[in-house]
Amino acid sequence: MKISIKENPDIRETEVVIHCNRADGMIEKIVSAVQMVNGRLSGSMDGAIYQIDLSKILYIESVNRKTFLYTEKEIYESPKRLYMLEDELRGSSFFRASKAIIINLRKVHSIQPEIGARLILTMDNGEKIVVSRQYASIIKNVLEV
Repeated sequence: MKISIKENPDIRETEVVIHCNRADGMIEKIVSAVQMVNGRLSGSMDGAIYQIDLSKILYIESVNRKTFLYTEKEIYESPKRLYMLEDELRGSSFFRASKAIIINLRKVHSIQPEIGARLILTMDNGEKIVVSRQYASIIKNVLEV
């Protein structure tokens, strides 16, 4: 793979162009990484609205019809429903782990098989998330486990 960077002080917005013979898995991972750098979600905490970088979000959870964005130290409430965020984050490192949780695979520290074909994911902050067996095979395929 050849990588080149061309600087031009007249350009106002950075554009990433990938020239390839075929968009394979490696290209998809590169695109996902670039999207993670620029992507943000809105969330509120203590009456203020914040823009949270996708790269800081560990997981997203729906509890009692409310959606929360979890980072290492903060919890933000999102105005969007879980299925809306799932659609918005399609093609990134975010994947459904259960009916109520979407995880950021880039923030998974370890994976442990569980009884009943489930998985236990330990996130970078030490929290443990159960992946239901319905989604476990998808997570395994994506992580190439």
